Amino acid sequence: MNRFVIWLRNIVTTPAAIVQYIRARTVVFTLSKLGRSNTKRSEKDQLKNVYTRCHQISLATFIQCLIHSNYTGLVARGNPPERQRAQAWDLLYMEYCDLSNATSQKRILAIGREVGMLESKLLTVRTAVLVLSIRYSQRMADLLHRNGYRYDLDPKSGQKYIDELSSIVKKSKVISIAIKQKRFEYDEMTAKFKNEKVTEQYFEELLVELSRFMAFRLNANELTVTEFVAIQNRFDRECKRMERESDKIKAKTRYR
Repeated sequence: MNRFVIWLRNIVTTPAAIVQYIRARTVVFTLSKLGRSNTKRSEKDQLKNVYTRCHQISLATFIQCLIHSNYTGLVARGNPPERQRAQAWDLLYMEYCDLSNATSQKRILAIGREVGMLESKLLTVRTAVLVLSIRYSQRMADLLHRNGYRYDLDPKSGQKYIDELSSIVKKSKVISIAIKQKRFEYDEMTAKFKNEKVTEQYFEELLVELSRFMAFRLNANELTVTEFVAIQNRFDRECKRMERESDKIKAKTRYR
């Protein structure tokens, strides 16, 4: 039973869960870049209306985010946009992996996020070039400058302006190559886990076993994610201790 529970507990931070998380994750970086005003606010100000830490939300809320991509429970006040809710979920899930000591899983998650950011950048650059090819926009020109394309982009320069836009498109192919490389690495690391899926039943079964271990009923609505992970880690340590003791007994029996 102990081995089964350790396996069950680890499913939540296995590559399969990471794949499920990344697939469900809605990336909205491009729209936010194109529609963002010149007034920049700090990340703290942007996320002040959402919960971003594991000790702030219940396990039930965490399950809704992971399995159903329902981020409603992350709202602390007001009506923050979906982009902020998704950013909050990113921070929460990363902290969850940290608390669970899921090093390899964090690498998969990082690669998935890198792919998303690269795709966002590529779409942003090509959208800006498309707009500039139709009519000049200082905002689009500034957007390209911020992404490292330091051209004059003066529409009055005629052919030079067209050549600069063409050069940006050619240089943006480097991003496409990087995306392919990252996707290959990501697919290679997650290939054998693509048919697995984390469900609410996994959590229900795990809570039953952890409740037995703690000798009282654990409620997903009352338990914070931080508390949940702490109990999991304590349970794992106890299981490993019992396995070591069992191995010692077996070793002594063999040499008698």
